[in-house]
Amino acid sequence: MDYMTLFPSASRSLPRFSALAGAILSQVNDLLAVIAALPAAFSVSEAVGIQLDAIGASFMLPRPDGMSDADYRTYLSARLVLFTWDGSNDSAQMLLARLFPGSTLCDNCDGTVTVHPVSALQSVQKICPLPAGVRAIIS
Repeated sequence: MDYMTLFPSASRSLPRFSALAGAILSQVNDLLAVIAALPAAFSVSEAVGIQLDAIGASFMLPRPDGMSDADYRTYLSARLVLFTWDGSNDSAQMLLARLFPGSTLCDNCDGTVTVHPVSALQSVQKICPLPAGVRAIIS
């Protein structure tokens, strides 16, 4: 927005007033741009590099060595979903749908669980803790 248009025309025609108001308003515009950029800086889905590392550190989930931004973003998103999961079997399907859209979970009733297909991270065990004695079959 051009805030100079809000001043009366008699004030805008004064060169010193216009210069002072322009200097102050340029700082206000810079602050508004910084404020508009803040949500993206603290968003897991939009942060990159050091910003993503800072978000992970705030959740006590440091980046594993050599993990790309895309994989780390998926890892953080999955862990955040797990932090809010109630642990019940009824909500496990919903959890899987949020972690890996398009995936399905099938209990084989023999101590194994089949996941069809996992497209984000190939290792479900890195994200979803499995109980002892349960094996995940990724296909």
